[in-house]
Amino acid sequence: LDYSKSTLAGEHAHTHSPVLIKSVLELLCAEADFLVEKKLIHLLVPLEQDERLLMKLDSIFKAIGVETEEDIHRLTEYFITRGEADPDHPSLIHPNQVLKAIRLFVSESVSPNRVITHKPAAEFSEGA
Repeated sequence: LDYSKSTLAGEHAHTHSPVLIKSVLELLCAEADFLVEKKLIHLLVPLEQDERLLMKLDSIFKAIGVETEEDIHRLTEYFITRGEADPDHPSLIHPNQVLKAIRLFVSESVSPNRVITHKPAAEFSEGA
């Protein structure tokens, strides 16, 4: 899989369809439960599916530093692949690649000019 930043600031930066973004967020939510505090997961049990998804996403976003809509679009680039035959119709990465995509997104998002306002990810791994 090619996770290069070539399309992050290029022509595909804001062309993601709402359906694609929703699919990416559902994949992120399903595969990144380890970023959600266990206490929160227990509190979410009685909620509707959509409410659970939103609360989990909020927790995951805080853990990886997603704060703006632009961040969501950049994150989406790490969760899709573009075939050479049809680069305008991206597909989702395999669920086994989610952790790699998250790590790459976080490592490329942290810069000296950017202030991260969430808890360090190490705090979420305690007791895991």
